[in-house]
Amino acid sequence: GYKLVFSNAAGKTWKASVQDSVFNIKLPSGYTYALSLEGANGYLISEGNTLQVSDSTKTHQVSLKKVELYTLSGKITGLASSSLSKLALKYNVAPGVKTVYLPTPVIDTTKAEYRVSLEPNVSYTIQADGVNDYILQNKSISIGKKDTSAELSFTAKATYTVNINLQGLNAAQSSKLGLTFANLNEKGYSYSFTNLGAIKLRSGVYSISATGLDVFPVEL
Repeated sequence: GYKLVFSNAAGKTWKASVQDSVFNIKLPSGYTYALSLEGANGYLISEGNTLQVSDSTKTHQVSLKKVELYTLSGKITGLASSSLSKLALKYNVAPGVKTVYLPTPVIDTTKAEYRVSLEPNVSYTIQADGVNDYILQNKSISIGKKDTSAELSFTAKATYTVNINLQGLNAAQSSKLGLTFANLNEKGYSYSFTNLGAIKLRSGVYSISATGLDVFPVEL
């Protein structure tokens, strides 16, 4: 079931579970409360969204209204399978747009497809998390009063060749050397190379660590 959340002006909240369209709650008298919903995505309070409690308050009528929703779906292109498994999507309304509905996108990594329910004629910005190596091409969308399909297209961010100076290492040592570059500003993004002639990285600041030299009397 869902819950009604009662919030006072100080920000303190009380929650009441709704069962068979009935709720019970005890609230401090003498205060006004704003009501909201928890666990009822797709619905809003159309009547009774404020309550002033006095010693004589016994009942309060709350009416809900289902938000009009339509399905947006489509293919996800341009992502490697390893990146697709990390993708998280968010659909955010523009600042100032009044809505209580929070879209919850679903991603099918096997088929490289997504679907999400959206309100019609509302402008959404699309946020793609977990895939910092890529750029989402279409970052905003608004749909009409019908189910709609649209492709989410990604392209890889530009990378640049990194030349490594191996001065001080002989051929045997150079052949064993591996380097890992960890992005200091993006946690979880690191790149390892054993072919030091094929290092390419996108713009960023990286820490560097070396492997393969433990048996040699050298250090990075």
